[in-house]
Amino acid sequence: IGFGLLLILALLVTVQDGVATTVNYVASTGYSTSVQGPRWYYEYGTPGAGSPMTFNSTVGRWTKPGVSYPYVTATTEHPSTSGGDALRRFVVPQSGSVLVSGTATRTSASGDGVRVKIFQNQAERWSATLAPAQSASHAVAFAVQAGDSITFEVAALSTQTSDSTTWNPTVALTTIALNQAPVAEAGLDQVGQLSTAFVFDGTGSSDPEGSPLTYSWAYGDGTSGVGVAPSHSY
Repeated sequence: IGFGLLLILALLVTVQDGVATTVNYVASTGYSTSVQGPRWYYEYGTPGAGSPMTFNSTVGRWTKPGVSYPYVTATTEHPSTSGGDALRRFVVPQSGSVLVSGTATRTSASGDGVRVKIFQNQAERWSATLAPAQSASHAVAFAVQAGDSITFEVAALSTQTSDSTTWNPTVALTTIALNQAPVAEAGLDQVGQLSTAFVFDGTGSSDPEGSPLTYSWAYGDGTSGVGVAPSHSY
């Protein structure tokens, strides 16, 4: 008399969730005297509707074409009451989250001060009014999409006298790489006697990104095991 037993063996392979990566974009480090972008741009006007500045090699800074103010340098911005606000704009390269940190300082003790703001596209994320020789620090976190603009605006109050403002912000962008699903391979079909140990082989399993795998087996008889090549008796 012969007896047959058919069991369904299942192998689940898993990988660690996507790993978070943070890259710091510092305004002064990304500053260029020759080109706009692809990360940092220098503009005048209002956030969301700014016009590009041109680099004035005579004075060594980006300015509104044909005039001295407003201007942007590696670490400062100076607005104009007639020429528009000074804008330093960062374009986000990948979707994720950002922490925007830094300190804005209205350096001179003369004049009447400035207004400083941070925008995500046209949504205001932070603002402060700086009296002469006053500083304000920020650490603002929010989610972003690839292509979003983060604009650092310096605006004059009633006059533009001595409105040079030191501001070297950092945009810390955190992204998470999404994993593709791993492929489980439980090995060849096996035939044997009851009470005999079967050795299973999951070494044919793989992950598209090459990440380490974790192996979980369901033996089909209500029991389970772990490891790349476990054994089990029925």
